[in-house]
Amino acid sequence: ESNFAKIDKYISKIGTLNFFPIDLSFINYENKNTLKTELLKCESTLKTNHSWVNCLVLLQDGRLASGSGDWAGSSDKTIKIWNLSTLTEEFELKGHLDDVLSLVQLSDGRLASGSLDMSIKIWDLETKTQELSLRVHEGNVQCLLQLSDGRLVSGSGDKTIKIWDVDFGGYKTLLGHQDRVRALIQLQDGRLASGSNDNTIMIWNLYSMKIDFTLKEHVDDVYCLIQLRDGRLASGSRDHTIKIWNLNMMILEFSLSGHSECVLSLIQLRDGRLVSGSSDKTIKVW
Repeated sequence: ESNFAKIDKYISKIGTLNFFPIDLSFINYENKNTLKTELLKCESTLKTNHSWVNCLVLLQDGRLASGSGDWAGSSDKTIKIWNLSTLTEEFELKGHLDDVLSLVQLSDGRLASGSLDMSIKIWDLETKTQELSLRVHEGNVQCLLQLSDGRLVSGSGDKTIKIWDVDFGGYKTLLGHQDRVRALIQLQDGRLASGSNDNTIMIWNLYSMKIDFTLKEHVDDVYCLIQLRDGRLASGSRDHTIKIWNLNMMILEFSLSGHSECVLSLIQLRDGRLVSGSSDKTIKVW
């Protein structure tokens, strides 16, 4: 069996495609209509040695946290904390039994991690210990998000979204998606948006815990979501498109086509333009 076949099996298992290398380029806008790129030179390399780096989060104190695990069955299922001044690993957090897929730092400084082992763990970075393990999902914990009120939200391969009290471990479950939940964001009005392998985006009312609207124009998995500063929603999909949604009218305004493979990531620049990253190994500015 080829390595490509093994990777494809692994991607199908964990439901994520965030492992394709893309050269990062400095974008220099010489004028409104011309895009020039200059290849950036790598300044430093932090070596984990044993496994893929699946997720990163910049901590409040300026350190970096990384989550590990790979398709080859590596024994490294850890979270590593890096000092970016000395470019060294300070320590690692052990406890997950399978790949670490998602990380988010909570507002109180603790770190939350989601894993292929179906658990969420809460870590105290001062004592370097695990405070809490939340093991309710029946699938991998694909994505994590902290709400403005402090609650933690998790999206899973078990098709559910769970909203957690991270102090006591209590939770509520949002049911509606028909396949794994890949992406979560909190909207400016406080509602929750989720993207799924069922090709839909669901908008959730967090008071009633029910679906307000379902957006259905994608024809393949929804990988990423971002709310633009003007309030519209942008979504990237395995169908190769980016869609822009009017959340006041809950309608599709238009689609952006140009990528030849999955759209994996989206970000908005300070000047309002949208940037997309894809498994076609390109970054596009819109």
